[in-house]
Amino acid sequence: MNINKKSINKNNKNNNSNNKINENRKPNDLINETSPYLLQHAYNPVNWHPWNEKSFSLAKKRK
Repeated sequence: MNINKKSINKNNKNNNSNNKINENRKPNDLINETSPYLLQHAYNPVNWHPWNEKSFSLAKKRK
């Protein structure tokens, strides 16, 4: 197997820069989900909520 060191370093650099971006941002309630799709939106500026009883209760309370 031929591994390109430049691509590995590039991928590590991208991952490190994404981690630094997320360190400065507050996650929304999706941060505790297990779905990769939902987790990729955990740092969106929108305060997303997963579909669960807590979210439904909050929606009813806020009408």
